[in-house]
Amino acid sequence: MEQITGRLVRNAEIKKTKDSRELVAFTVAVNDRYKPKGKDEVKETRFFSCAYWMGTKVKDALKQGTIVNLFGRVNLNAYKGTDGEYHANLTFHASHIEIIAGVKKEGNTVATADVGNTGAPQTKDDLPF
Repeated sequence: MEQITGRLVRNAEIKKTKDSRELVAFTVAVNDRYKPKGKDEVKETRFFSCAYWMGTKVKDALKQGTIVNLFGRVNLNAYKGTDGEYHANLTFHASHIEIIAGVKKEGNTVATADVGNTGAPQTKDDLPF
C-alpha cells in the first residue's frame, strides 16, 4: 500500500461506470522539492487522477483546496491519443482517505489537524488534563 499527501485541485465528482457502479473521482496535486548538489532548488508538482470506490458520501468533504492523505495503489495509465501521440498520466486508486485540512463552506476559516512526528493526526483540545 502506498501513501500520497496532496491538495485537491477541484471539487470531487461522482462518476458511473458502464455497468452502473459509482466512484468518487478527483485530482490531487503533490508538490515536491529538492536541491541537487551544486545546483538550484528544483520544484515539481505531480498530478494524480484519483478514484475512490468504497462509497460516495466522502464526495461532499472533498472540495477544492482540501489537503488529504491517500492510501492505496499508484498506477501509470499510458495510451495513444487521437492525435497519434503517446500520453501517460498517474492514477491513484484510494482505499482510505484521511482529510488533513479542509475548507469550511463560508471560506473564511480553515479546519486543520496538526501532524506530529509519528505521521498520525493530532488535534489540539482545550481540555485541562
